[in-house]
Amino acid sequence: DEVWEETKTAMDGFVRHDVLTANTELLTAVEGGDVKGYLKLCSESMLADTNDDAEGDGVADSTSSGERKFHKYETIRATTTGGLRYSNHNAVIDVYDGTEATVSYDRRIETGEGDLVAEYRETRVWSHRSPGWICIHFVRKPITATTATTATT
Repeated sequence: DEVWEETKTAMDGFVRHDVLTANTELLTAVEGGDVKGYLKLCSESMLADTNDDAEGDGVADSTSSGERKFHKYETIRATTTGGLRYSNHNAVIDVYDGTEATVSYDRRIETGEGDLVAEYRETRVWSHRSPGWICIHFVRKPITATTATTATT
């Protein structure tokens, strides 16, 4: 039993590293507006259209459901010419059987001048599948009153 626990602890460390790497890649894609990179890291079922996805999102009808989700739920529109700065804090990673994991963190978005744009608690659910770690679910809840939307996909 002791050997198994030590092995499991070591393996969970590798899983945590891989999940955090995938989560970082996904957030980098979001911050850079890299729709293709984002789509590569998300499951098809998470990106599939639901009844409310195409209504009033301001995204052209010719885009895929994944592109619409990216622009509707992930894009923060800057109201400044200085761009946006992103930071993440208070990360918690939970691993389930080595093939499922959640990453939760506080995400702060500021203007280039340092003014708060939005602050969220985000949770991403990851599953290990044939191409690697794939985000299968996403929840965002506002932390402060400065945010107007909550996203769940």
